[in-house]
Amino acid sequence: MIRVALVGCGLISEAHIRGYATHSDRAAITVAFDVDLEKASSKAALVPGCRVAASFEEVLSDPSVDAIELCTPPHHHPAACMAAARAGKHVSCQKPLARTLAECDEMISVAASCGTILYYGEVMRTSVATRFVASAVAEGRIGQLVGIQGTYAHWQGNEYLGTAWRYDPLISGGGQLLDGGIHAIDQI
Repeated sequence: MIRVALVGCGLISEAHIRGYATHSDRAAITVAFDVDLEKASSKAALVPGCRVAASFEEVLSDPSVDAIELCTPPHHHPAACMAAARAGKHVSCQKPLARTLAECDEMISVAASCGTILYYGEVMRTSVATRFVASAVAEGRIGQLVGIQGTYAHWQGNEYLGTAWRYDPLISGGGQLLDGGIHAIDQI
């Protein structure tokens, strides 16, 4: 059983809680942390036996935590991933992995040198439509591929009003292209 700390308890964290519940025979969220401790408490309440950590340092020093599920804004990914790797924790990092290729390379290098796993989560990769098209291309069923176009449209309603960081390139690294458009880029 992999014991996981949910780091970042914003909007997307509930989808991750549901995902872990689906695979509770293999992994379980045991700790929740967010800089907003009220958010961490509300998400921990959704997971039986989950407790709240008061700091990221507490998560990293906790010997009962095997891995980190990182659901924070992208500007936090590199430092958090590398700190977790150095603490011997595996990391599942949500999209986008980082804001720049150099940040990604450094994260990968640190995880490798520490002997930890850095997993990059990209949800569209496992969709039925994506898998169908990928197999059609691989099997040559659609002929020679000479071009591809991706369109990403997603209504982000009122629940996203508190996520202004998504539109700040210094935080998101690329605005909507890197935040939502990364799904189409990954599919392509």
